[in-house]
Amino acid sequence: MKKEEYKHIYSVLKPYLIKEVIGFFIIILSTIISLLNPYIIKLIIDVAIAKKDTYNLVKYTTVFTGVYALGVILNTIQSYIFTYIGEKVLYDLRLNLYKSVMDKEITFFNEKQTGEVMSRILNELPNVVNLFVGTFINIITQVATLVIAFIIMFTINKEITIISILVTPLIYIVLRYYNPIFRNINLGFMQINSKINNVLHENISNIKVIKYLNTYKFAQRRFSIVLHEYINKRFDNIYISSISNALLSFLFFIPSIVLLLYGGYQVILGKLTIGGLVALSSYINQLFQPIKSLSNINIELQKSKVALKRYFELIEKSENKKDDNIKISKIKNGITLNNVTFSYQKDTSIIENLSLKLEVGKTMRILGPNGKGKTTLIDIICGLLTPQSGIIKYDSLDVKNINISSLKRLIGVVPQNVSLFNDTIKNNIKMGRDIDDEKIIGLVKKLGFDDLINDKTLNLNSIVTNNGDNLSEGQKRKITILRALAQDPQVIILDEALTFLDNNSKNNFCKYLSKIKEDRIIVMISHENIPHIDFDMELWI
Repeated sequence: MKKEEYKHIYSVLKPYLIKEVIGFFIIILSTIISLLNPYIIKLIIDVAIAKKDTYNLVKYTTVFTGVYALGVILNTIQSYIFTYIGEKVLYDLRLNLYKSVMDKEITFFNEKQTGEVMSRILNELPNVVNLFVGTFINIITQVATLVIAFIIMFTINKEITIISILVTPLIYIVLRYYNPIFRNINLGFMQINSKINNVLHENISNIKVIKYLNTYKFAQRRFSIVLHEYINKRFDNIYISSISNALLSFLFFIPSIVLLLYGGYQVILGKLTIGGLVALSSYINQLFQPIKSLSNINIELQKSKVALKRYFELIEKSENKKDDNIKISKIKNGITLNNVTFSYQKDTSIIENLSLKLEVGKTMRILGPNGKGKTTLIDIICGLLTPQSGIIKYDSLDVKNINISSLKRLIGVVPQNVSLFNDTIKNNIKMGRDIDDEKIIGLVKKLGFDDLINDKTLNLNSIVTNNGDNLSEGQKRKITILRALAQDPQVIILDEALTFLDNNSKNNFCKYLSKIKEDRIIVMISHENIPHIDFDMELWI
């Protein structure tokens, strides 16, 4: 990881450091306690049972029970602490990634599929959390178990301990070989999961088209193809995992054979007690169980590394928004574009060397065929897109030096495509902004959109479902207009905003714009006749 990436992860984990330190202490204590049990069993066999000592039998059994109960309590506390930390870190990472995605320019969303972005936020981040909480904690636990078990084994019988660990280099070689294979498999899994999310999102979003055209088989085939890819990748994973697990299981079995032969021989010679043999058998399992767990952790580690890399891909590519830029509360003169050039692809400019001035109190109409850059120009004016060259100024300030949040409060946009949320009509208009209900009702009346508040089955508290499937196209358009005008913007931009409005609503809306245009800039994309508005300039693109 890069230095900046370490800093980012540290900033996420920092609020939970005290809990993590407490958790680590409990892990070490819990590990020591759990590793006392085989030694206590050794004492029960050698000191109590072998010597037929009832007192020591009861004493050591009581100690064994107390140690076991204490271990259970410590494990419960440890589990709660790290589950709490894991959920909080997951929340923070998801929120960070969501903010980063929402801050990106529109071009990002043109290039990335919705399902892929959703998959990275929802499905992949638990793997990142697992790396810094689950996997990391597991590694510490297993390493502590490994070290303490080795020390106790060494005190019981040095020869058996040394012979048992000679197999460790072979285990390392197997893990080293399979690491890149598992990493590539997990990358493939994440990419295919993104595809599945995307196809499912598209099929559900376009269900009306599928039903209209009766193309169920086409939609099903698209989903079936990506599911098939997933299954094939799953089979690859099972095949590779089976081979690596078989090799590791064989290597883990070798120390047990050594213990049975050499340890049993030592018991026969009287150099090792039966209790010692039983304890060593348990400790060998506890010595190699961490190694086995670490090999499984290795698979999770490769998955987490891939997820972390994909997390930073989105975090690093966020647009550079500076909160300390100049805040503006009003546009005094106007907006100036000077030699602005923009292209989605390197070789083709959709807008080239465009210069124009939008003055306060003036109206402009943009005309031109589809796909020639009308909506792109609006996105540039609003600060959603950054041109490859040229300067955009609000009054005398370069847009790059303006606080983007303060700028957007001055702009109201009615986009060509209607987007509504599964919420009340009122909340779809407010969008979380501090706007009084009375102001919305007053605006509804001024615009003549009374059907949104006076209809028998519809009012501002009515719920919008499925992007407005329960509303008419005209009602959906009215909500987007109210949304744009509710905060009394100084710049009003309308992209085919009159579409689907009935003549009466269209007239009322245009009359309202004509009345308020004096201290505003109004930009309209429309090819139909616009009543009550005499445009000061027209731009053909």
